[in-house]
Amino acid sequence: MKYSRIATAKLAWRTLISLIYLFLLAPIIVVLIISFDTRQYLSFPPESFSFGSYIKVFNNAEFIAAFWRSLAIGIVVGMIAVISGILLSLALTRFRFRRRQTITFLVAAPFLVPHIVLAVGLMLVFAPLGLLDSYGGIILAHLGITIPYTVRTIAMSLSAVSLRRIYRLAVIFLR
Repeated sequence: MKYSRIATAKLAWRTLISLIYLFLLAPIIVVLIISFDTRQYLSFPPESFSFGSYIKVFNNAEFIAAFWRSLAIGIVVGMIAVISGILLSLALTRFRFRRRQTITFLVAAPFLVPHIVLAVGLMLVFAPLGLLDSYGGIILAHLGITIPYTVRTIAMSLSAVSLRRIYRLAVIFLR
């Protein structure tokens, strides 16, 4: 009796999780399937399969330029976010100093404010500085959103590991 209850509960959870995955992945799968259709309008299921749409996109010079620009911005933002996230996380988790709570609040502030409000605020600040439509402005805007996530993730990991162990690993890694 007990075994059947546990088995039923496991089956129910697996079914629920499978349905959630299906709910989340179904639109992506449908869009992917439709992307191979040869017709100019959307319909499901597709009449025939073709790579024509992908060939058009990858032969478009504007798309290729935008792709490389986005990749470069993503790499720069990722590197800056990781480096600053590690440094901020170390400072906030390992050291006690004045204004620590203020810095912690400022780092967490983007979690409290809707992204549209952040976007309008950034636009109002960036416009007089000439940062709208510039790489610097785009990078700063992305950093404002990515650094809090980086700091939060790294700080949680650092709080679970002793400082002595981190130093030992750093010495081994830097040999």
